[in-house]
Amino acid sequence: MSGQMDLGVLVPFVPQRVDHVQPFADLVRAGRACRLWQGQSLGLETFQTFSAAAAMGPFAAGTGVTLMPMRHPYEAAVQARSLAVATGRPVLAGFGPGARSFQRALLGAPYASPLTAAREYMTVVRGLLDDGVVTLEGDYFQVEASLPRVAAPRVDIGLGVLRAGMARLAGEVADAAITWLTPASYVGDVVAAGTAEGAEAVNRPQPRLVAIVPVALDQPGRRPQDVVLGSCAAHLALPHYVSMLTRSGIAVGGIDAAADAHALIDGGAFLLGTPDEIAEQLAAFSAAGVDEVVLNTTGVARTLGARQALEDVEAVLDAWATRSAMPSPTDLPEHADMERRQEMTIMHQDTTRLRERLLAWGTARPARSRAAGAPGSAIVVVEDEMHLDSLLASDAVDADTIVLAPAAHRDQRVATYRGSLTEPGDEAAVDEWVFLQTLEYRSCAYVSVLAPTFARITDPGDLAAFLQDADEARATGRVPQFLLEPSVLLADACAFGAPTTGAGPRDRLVVRADGSVSTSPRGLSLGTVGDPLAELVAAFDDANATGAPPCAVALAGVIPHEERVAALRDRPWLGRYVVGIDVVKELTARGGTGVRMSGFGGRLGDAAAALDGADDHSPVLLLWSDDGAYVADMASRRTIRVSRRVGELAELLLVAGGVEAASGAGAASIADLARVDEALRAAGLVLAAPALERA
Repeated sequence: MSGQMDLGVLVPFVPQRVDHVQPFADLVRAGRACRLWQGQSLGLETFQTFSAAAAMGPFAAGTGVTLMPMRHPYEAAVQARSLAVATGRPVLAGFGPGARSFQRALLGAPYASPLTAAREYMTVVRGLLDDGVVTLEGDYFQVEASLPRVAAPRVDIGLGVLRAGMARLAGEVADAAITWLTPASYVGDVVAAGTAEGAEAVNRPQPRLVAIVPVALDQPGRRPQDVVLGSCAAHLALPHYVSMLTRSGIAVGGIDAAADAHALIDGGAFLLGTPDEIAEQLAAFSAAGVDEVVLNTTGVARTLGARQALEDVEAVLDAWATRSAMPSPTDLPEHADMERRQEMTIMHQDTTRLRERLLAWGTARPARSRAAGAPGSAIVVVEDEMHLDSLLASDAVDADTIVLAPAAHRDQRVATYRGSLTEPGDEAAVDEWVFLQTLEYRSCAYVSVLAPTFARITDPGDLAAFLQDADEARATGRVPQFLLEPSVLLADACAFGAPTTGAGPRDRLVVRADGSVSTSPRGLSLGTVGDPLAELVAAFDDANATGAPPCAVALAGVIPHEERVAALRDRPWLGRYVVGIDVVKELTARGGTGVRMSGFGGRLGDAAAALDGADDHSPVLLLWSDDGAYVADMASRRTIRVSRRVGELAELLLVAGGVEAASGAGAASIADLARVDEALRAAGLVLAAPALERA
């Protein structure tokens, strides 16, 4: 290991508040990382976020990369210098032209020559920062301006680089070439060679090489493809990234997402493994001539939360810092390595099952890892260990049940947690691998979410805030941003019209500190610990038979029955809202942009928009995005992508209530509507009304 390559850290999410970035900035302040980075943000603006974060202490900052169509080069120079003043440290400000589609969206047409546009942009920024004056009559920028001098730390400028031409340009005009998602071999063969050629042509030093590299620990409870796609799905949809990856020998096609994810891992574009294994892979970037690798844990943050992303970063930083003193895994005896791999495989399977059951417990969804017809409950959370023996002796626990308790127990079905899984404002760690936060609903918008988080309705004030947000979404289509965060999960969604298939005692139980048993921490008491499971099920069924479905149990301890019933009666679409949020998050994680729910702030098609909706009680949802439409089953969240035209017809069927009623809108023929209806039924997606009988 050369020891000369530095490690920076990327903020792996779009911050909603300045304090969200502070834990990552602290790594730089403490000297564990050389620089804090963020790319183009359409939430809190990157330069402003870093300037505000510096109020808590100085740190070196990098922008990698901000997009040229977003700001004039004069404004870019002012922003970069202002950031240097605010942070009190040198700044590396990276810029790039962005995707052609982005250029077209903001400028009306893409750059005819991105290389020329980038050359002119960098010339203006560099001239203003170095000399305070610039005159340029270019194809894209005509600038004759001066910039008043201000005492500030140095600002270096970087250029986003993916291909050889831009690498040569970076060699001529930039202080750094910044790559994203490029494997080490490509950096060495294409980027380093290109920057050296460009620098030699104008007789200047070769610019530094900065590689922003996606990384994640391969830990129990994680599916690698989910983490990879959480980081890279959007890039795999952009032609210039696909072209770069193909040139580097990584075959990605954008058709099979799982295959693309594994190709990125196998090709070294996404680093996955233990901290030591990732440190070993980072050494390849050092050998390729990279001066700074920026650790990008976006995939971990999107799938597991910011806390886990921070812990991954810290582990890799530590492994890199001590790599020369650590024994290589290849030095271990072969049988020892095999035993370790077997142990890790078993742990991975157990932790995946535990995490999936725990999230199902909070949200009231069926646990996929649970066999149908199992005799006990899928998962039981115990608030006080004094009730463990009574619980384990009852038939509520079978061989496959997971029991979570605050103290260790000899029974292998018991997993130990620290903290609280039931109290709002608390967090818990289960077996040191699975982390969870619990928050009051109305505080979620104001609290940093650093792990998978249950947003709970804890009192009438929470309910009022939730309903206000739902009404706003119904009228405008705007869903609160915190609910769209992948790590935030609405607890007890069954109480608001979501399917109740995972809500009963055979799916989830909680034994409260007083020994009472319910399906949720603030739910109606169904009995006492040790009671037969059949009696708990009967009490649950009785409550729902005499109450108003959906689940009359989950919130009975904190929300008056009449208040919840009235909220549902006035909002028959509430269940669609709750499930739709989950589907929007899933589609967004798969690379969808601008995903919207039909009936919330608008409709996909004009014909459906002109009708009074009959889809409030339909088991099917219609959604659309910038590039397609989707039909989703509410119970399973299974989603099928269709063309926008088929989406419009499906929406019309849903809103009108069936083929014959939809044909009366005059927007499509009975034959076309019937074909769409039959196709959806064949796929298992049954609309509200039966298909038209035909001879």
